[in-house]
Amino acid sequence: MRSSHRNLTHLVFAVLLFSLTTICLLQVVASADEPTNREKSQVRRIHALILKAGRLFKAENFEASLESISDAQERLEKLANGADQELIELLKPEYERLVNAHQLLTAEGQKPPELKPLPAPVSDDQKMVSFKEEVAPFLVARCGRCHVNRTSGNFSAASYNALGQSTMVAVGMPDDSRIVQVILDEEMPPGGSIEETDLQMLKNWISQGAKFDGDDPTENLRQLAPAPNRNRAPVNIATPTGKETVSFGLHVAPILIQNCAPCHIDSNNPRGNLNMGTFGRFIRGGDSGSPFSAGSSMDSLIMQRLTAANGSNVMPPTGKLDDQTIEIVRRWIDEGAAFDGGEPGLDTRNVAAIRKADSQSHDELKVDRLAKAEANWNLAMPDIVPDSFHSENFYVFGTNGIDELEAVSEIAEKLIPKIRSSLKLQDNGVFLKGNSSIFVFQRQYDFSEFGTMIVRHPLPKEMNGYWGYSTIDAFSSLLIKRGKQPEDVQVSLAQQLAAIKIASLSPDVPRWFADGVGFWVAARTFPRDDEVKDWDSQAAAVIAEMQQPDDFLDGKLVEHQAALVAYVFVKQLRLDSSRFTKLFKLLRQETPFDQAFNFAYGATPKEMFGSNSNRNRNDRRRKR
Repeated sequence: MRSSHRNLTHLVFAVLLFSLTTICLLQVVASADEPTNREKSQVRRIHALILKAGRLFKAENFEASLESISDAQERLEKLANGADQELIELLKPEYERLVNAHQLLTAEGQKPPELKPLPAPVSDDQKMVSFKEEVAPFLVARCGRCHVNRTSGNFSAASYNALGQSTMVAVGMPDDSRIVQVILDEEMPPGGSIEETDLQMLKNWISQGAKFDGDDPTENLRQLAPAPNRNRAPVNIATPTGKETVSFGLHVAPILIQNCAPCHIDSNNPRGNLNMGTFGRFIRGGDSGSPFSAGSSMDSLIMQRLTAANGSNVMPPTGKLDDQTIEIVRRWIDEGAAFDGGEPGLDTRNVAAIRKADSQSHDELKVDRLAKAEANWNLAMPDIVPDSFHSENFYVFGTNGIDELEAVSEIAEKLIPKIRSSLKLQDNGVFLKGNSSIFVFQRQYDFSEFGTMIVRHPLPKEMNGYWGYSTIDAFSSLLIKRGKQPEDVQVSLAQQLAAIKIASLSPDVPRWFADGVGFWVAARTFPRDDEVKDWDSQAAAVIAEMQQPDDFLDGKLVEHQAALVAYVFVKQLRLDSSRFTKLFKLLRQETPFDQAFNFAYGATPKEMFGSNSNRNRNDRRRKR
């Protein structure tokens, strides 16, 4: 009887967890009134913790399940304090799941912490205070010398994150906040008082949840909201000439990561306000100005610190670097301090990883790709040891048994020549540099959680596959439910593999184009498949609901809808085979996508699709 009760309880828990997955995460992605990205990220983390608790509960690891639920509850309660109506609505599904989890855990003899009701949201008619536009300038002007430029009295307001990690702000409770109390008691700022309007603004901001509305919560407040009289010269970022012997991404970034990360990359309060988290922040410098003078290592502050004769001034503080490492930095500066990492706002660790992957051989990258695949699995399914099968071009992981994984691998290998033939690609023995991974799931629940943890958004129930590609990672995912065979998802696998190949041709190939070509290749490979036959009508239904071509090209449609529209568009582009061939040739030469498209077709994708869509609409009207 006890076993039957547990089985029923497990089933109820799984249903309750899964039933709210799509609703709450779609709200995270698509909420119209825009909770901040930081808030959305926190809600996703709460969601992931509850999903983890569900897995642990089903495994009858009740204590660990309780620990995960308690963590989720603590995060939710903190986030709900001072939240507005939109954020409260976003949290409600998670709160309901916590209520259900409490009941189930209690039935198993666990004692979850008291779950308080969700607080009333901040009134809609109360003006929302902007941290970037109002709070940050106030802190810089009145507290900057002691608490932004440096840490005084164990209190730093150097960045939003530093302020949040202090004990000065009680989120949602202005009267209990130390920063308000010292102002009311006239302890701060020394030698002056605060205007009542400024104090009320600060209290309102705390009451509303002490939210951040900038781009980077680790950015120093003087950079986020510089004082009006502080003029900074525009920063010019040099691009490589091709004559350099030292690369920022390949040589310098790894040095910064290995030796400077604790103080200048990973810290919420970077030492001297010098943030090396991205090249854009690095070049802007800190309190002492720019860290380097392009073309002149002798005049560069970073070289003075790296080579300091006085041990107390040397950087890093753990000790002077060896001469060979210092010489790499010196040569990079003297050669112009060029940035070869793509977007200056890209995380320094990603810049290093991408440039490393670019420089690796196929066999070298295979090692890193396999490690990345294992890390992805452990992130999405931390409590499940997968079966695995490795073939010439793929690493296959899954829960469906080794025989099924081998069958998936065989199908994938057989698809490679068909994809090459459709795309007119040469057979050089390597389908994708570094190979790619395929994740196979048997349960919708696991497939959905893979989307939550790896893709960072839910995978719709009508999908049975999803792909991802970056220079450092490449993967496909498949849902093969009980009673289904690998052949049942070969159309999806063909679409994904072709899309990955297209994405690998050039760094900025948009997802819609890779998806559209992938669908076209799959349709060409399996023209009689019932799934393929439905694509045109499904795409037509999506197009009929679109207001502007921008909905499809600018990310205003969910990805599987955009992919269907892209499939129709690619079929139209294919009608002029010579232009389509020219486009592919340019992409293989790593020509930027927009430039390659415009050169091949003499128009932008928006212009091409807009004219075709209008023509199709006019044709339908004439038929009526």
